Amino acid sequence: MLSLSIVLFFVALCTAWVNEFPIIAPSTVDAGTSFEVTISDTSIHNDATTWVESLRIYLAASAEDKLSADFYHSDCTLIKAISVCDPSITVYDQYVQISNTTYKVTIPANIGPSGPHYVLKSQLIQTDGSRYGAELSSDVFDLTSATGNWAYTQLQGYTLWSADGVPCTGFPCVKNCSEAAHNAYQKSNNASDSAYQDCANSCPGVNINFNSTQQPTQPTSTPSPCPARASTSAALLSGSTRTKTATLNSATPTSAALSTKIFSNSYVLLAIALALIFLTFRVQEVSN
Repeated sequence: MLSLSIVLFFVALCTAWVNEFPIIAPSTVDAGTSFEVTISDTSIHNDATTWVESLRIYLAASAEDKLSADFYHSDCTLIKAISVCDPSITVYDQYVQISNTTYKVTIPANIGPSGPHYVLKSQLIQTDGSRYGAELSSDVFDLTSATGNWAYTQLQGYTLWSADGVPCTGFPCVKNCSEAAHNAYQKSNNASDSAYQDCANSCPGVNINFNSTQQPTQPTSTPSPCPARASTSAALLSGSTRTKTATLNSATPTSAALSTKIFSNSYVLLAIALALIFLTFRVQEVSN
């Protein structure tokens, strides 16, 4: 019994340490109304940060009732770029530290139907549009006062296309294009995709490259330097003020920064818990 208690203690400790959903959003959001969101202390690792330029905020939706926000995929872009020059973001040589970055977003009322079907996502973006590191997520929240409907494609569990080229203000229009294309296909199996593609790219702010489903992977230009600003963390450590004149910050990270490295996959926790429980029972069998 004591061994099982120890296992449960360590599982609880790991669960508290791992910040599975670092994007903190309200549990209920009113469509068409601005609300505040915070990304809690999180570090994102993916080797060299030479090309990291901005943080992008997405909306993900699902017609299905999901167990976890991990199953959601981004549908459209709410904020195209939060600069890494934001005072709450620090770019080190090998990782990016986000320290309670706060922003406001508004979800269009016609984005889809009301209900607990929505999640916010964020991703660091490099100069060529490719992504850096892991995607961050909020928990599922309930959207109220929404006036939209699900597209046929969404009801089948698919996204319409890459969220990077689709602002959320233009997403309902893209859904209408998708519905028109589906209806045309139902009438004739020879319906062309070009009509849907032309329709989608005529929607407000939409720019989709239908010839490629892949993110660019070879950035060639470095981000513009950030304006000089004081690094409060360095000042606290050394008693002096250090100015940051470029996007990169090669200072040695603090232990607090290292301790916030994200492991957002809940299945890792589950595997650890099951392994510990199995070992506990094995030890009890041997001792008996």
